[in-house]
Amino acid sequence: MMRNMLAALAGAAIACLSSLAPAAAEPPSIANFLEQTPLVDFALSPDGERLAVLVKRDNSGRVNVLNSRTRAVEHTIQLANDMRPVWVAWANDERLLVAVIVGQFQITATRITFPVARVLALNSDGQNVTTLFENQSRMLRSNFNLAVVTDILPDDPQHVLMPGYRGGDLDLWRVNVYTGAAERVATGSPNTYAWRTDAAGAPAFRYDTNRRGTVVTIYAPDATGNWRRVARVREEDLPEFEPVADGPEAGVSYVLARPEGADRTGVYLYDGRQGQFISTVASDPRVDIAGVFVNPRTSEYLGYFTFDDVYRAYFTDSRIQSHMNGLRRFFGEDASFDILDMSDDRRMWIISALGPSDPGALYLYDRERTHIEPLTPFHPSLAAEQLGASRVVRYAARDGAEITGYLTLPAGAGAGPHPLILMPHGGPETRDLFTYDRDAQFLATRGYAVFRPNFRGSSGYGRAFAEAGYGEWGGRMQDDLTDALAHLVAAGVADPARVCIMGYSYGGYAALAGAAFTPDAYRCAISIAGVSDLIEQARYVIREGDDEEDDYIRRSIGDPRADRARLEARSPALHAASIRVPVLLLHGDQDSIVPVAQSRRMERALRQAGRDVRYIEAAGEGHPYWSDEEMTRLYTEVEAFLARHLPVAAPDAGAAGDQVPAPEQ
Repeated sequence: MMRNMLAALAGAAIACLSSLAPAAAEPPSIANFLEQTPLVDFALSPDGERLAVLVKRDNSGRVNVLNSRTRAVEHTIQLANDMRPVWVAWANDERLLVAVIVGQFQITATRITFPVARVLALNSDGQNVTTLFENQSRMLRSNFNLAVVTDILPDDPQHVLMPGYRGGDLDLWRVNVYTGAAERVATGSPNTYAWRTDAAGAPAFRYDTNRRGTVVTIYAPDATGNWRRVARVREEDLPEFEPVADGPEAGVSYVLARPEGADRTGVYLYDGRQGQFISTVASDPRVDIAGVFVNPRTSEYLGYFTFDDVYRAYFTDSRIQSHMNGLRRFFGEDASFDILDMSDDRRMWIISALGPSDPGALYLYDRERTHIEPLTPFHPSLAAEQLGASRVVRYAARDGAEITGYLTLPAGAGAGPHPLILMPHGGPETRDLFTYDRDAQFLATRGYAVFRPNFRGSSGYGRAFAEAGYGEWGGRMQDDLTDALAHLVAAGVADPARVCIMGYSYGGYAALAGAAFTPDAYRCAISIAGVSDLIEQARYVIREGDDEEDDYIRRSIGDPRADRARLEARSPALHAASIRVPVLLLHGDQDSIVPVAQSRRMERALRQAGRDVRYIEAAGEGHPYWSDEEMTRLYTEVEAFLARHLPVAAPDAGAAGDQVPAPEQ
């Protein structure tokens, strides 16, 4: 378990940084879980001598510039009251970049609101302020978001590269950090949403997306400078091919990829000019490589990490690896930590660290002195001792396949059996991690054990494991959940009479399927943005998507025509009469991934069947997670629903609770 090093190091924290939350006897409130540190962002100057701290207060903020060695505040820069801070970075040793939200724009037809974001460039003492793209008044009027930096250009301290729309295309611009003037250096397309450059600052990859933002097409310039398609993947599958760092020469990049014939994602060198893989840099025999370490200023490849239950980091520089091994001993074996920023000489680091039972914090590490001190906890009102303990659980599915999941128990919980929330993740081709999970900890503080299984169909364990879930919505993937429950009951962890199933998106579908197709296993079900009708969901995606997405849906869910009988048999909305337990449905009315019609239909079917259902619709919200206001409402509804239908205190023997009787035959 990750130790709460914030408490151990609190005496060393400087006054201008966030204080630690005291332990509390009462369980943390919903507001405690949603509260985040007012320290929005940190950035080290390239020479490592100064630390910029971006502080948010209500709707405005300030930048504190500190001496990184003494922690003395050198300058305090107050932002205008109508500017909400987003991030801070150093363009060079004297010039800061501060991204701010300066307003809102609402699309009338959909009621969806977009923040209007800009980047200010200013000296570290707050003087000589300019807005980037200052000379492009047309772009300032037409772009919602001009707050993305593609490349800091460390070899050109006067400029950065930024994307911006002009004439309907997302182009790449060289922007002067002293004057704000911008000039276009590359032209995108109406579908372009991002760029990546090489070590020389030249465009190396262009990312285009389909209308729904679910399929990404990646282009690279060939030897003649023409853009050629090198990959086309679903947005969730970017590790199938994702440029991540500059390579050793122009036109060559490090990519996270799964080349044809490979089962697991690895790190490769890729020649964009020739459109081919050059060599394997790193791979893991058990799991996909989850990500890489990259110098945020230079885009230099530093190493990679995996999640084989526990987070593990592997650096190319043995000196850095030695320090990471020391930090592993410091934070604990279960900790997940990352280097978010480092000085150009690699002496000063900003580290993010968290663990299954620790909501995490940012730290400043001086590699020269092997000295670490906290900057801020991510959630100031949460004390680690209030949170539940977590452990890895492996179990055998009914066909013998090994499945891994993560169990969280309430703080101080005895041996059990406990009331259990079975919480399958969304996707389904994503995965849960053995690290801090807000939902699991919220439920654990309410007295419930929580289990998050990585059932077949999950990512992270190779292509074969993910594709084992194709065509298995309501089938093998659901069986893996049922088998998880059987294992936890046999182990004495879960009380078989007190189990609820809850999930978001695909997890919401699994919750409804569990209630419909294994009705004796659960006392209640909670579906958040869940699918209820597989045929209608497949039709929706095929109608709204493109060929790549259509093919994926037909393989992963099924073909609405060819597989109609199977999809009907596994659609909870068509089997509402089989559900005998209370159901809570929550959905955002602007959800473009799983349309709100899915929950509306499920509610209608349950009411027609005379079942116990409560439906909450969040106005203006898309696919979870939602705004703090709506998340407060969600947690409030979930807590009240569980208190009624799955009380922590064991019911009297033979009590029927709130189960709905089966319909008469």
